[in-house]
Amino acid sequence: MPASTPARVSRSPESVTTSVRSSGRSASSASMNRISTSAGGCCRNASASTASLAWVTFLLGTALFDEGQFEEARDTFEQAAAIFTELGRRWEATNAEIEIAYALIADGEDEPARPILKEALRTAVDLQSLALAVEALVAVGSVRVETDPGAAARLLAAAWTIGDEGGHPFDPRLHGRVPEQAERRARERLGERFEREWEAGSGLTLEEAVVLALDEE
Repeated sequence: MPASTPARVSRSPESVTTSVRSSGRSASSASMNRISTSAGGCCRNASASTASLAWVTFLLGTALFDEGQFEEARDTFEQAAAIFTELGRRWEATNAEIEIAYALIADGEDEPARPILKEALRTAVDLQSLALAVEALVAVGSVRVETDPGAAARLLAAAWTIGDEGGHPFDPRLHGRVPEQAERRARERLGERFEREWEAGSGLTLEEAVVLALDEE
């Protein structure tokens, strides 16, 4: 798996991302201005790396998402993804792509999120990154809830269970109310079937969940 931020090589990408997002959740409008200033400083400071700038950009996207500015967040995550891609950092680029998808979903644009998530999920499998796979599975479940609520419930349950058992539990606070709304909508649409679908999803392996996520009608 690729290294994380250049300043803390010993940390995994997953741990760096959790730290970055935690900071982003508490960012206010004022703090976003400070982040933007920091980004500019990175550009001017010869000692700052391009990778550091990418992470600062990612953090700004997280703050924008939490402020409900989903279109701006998406644009900012796209910038971060582009920088990481240029650097050849597939894990980090895919992580940013997943955030683009969540911003689209939060903004009511499910359809554009679907191909992004499918590609991200394939990359997560290729990189053997459970953290990325769990994030992508939850997002796929969220976009499937209207077209196939049964599959959506199974995917959400699978992601939660697989993440917990694999040491990478999904934190619903990271993506606003997207996962919460998806679960609630699945319950509404399925009624008594929900518990059965959820139980079935909880028993899926990662490989089975990936097949379900990629196999749409």
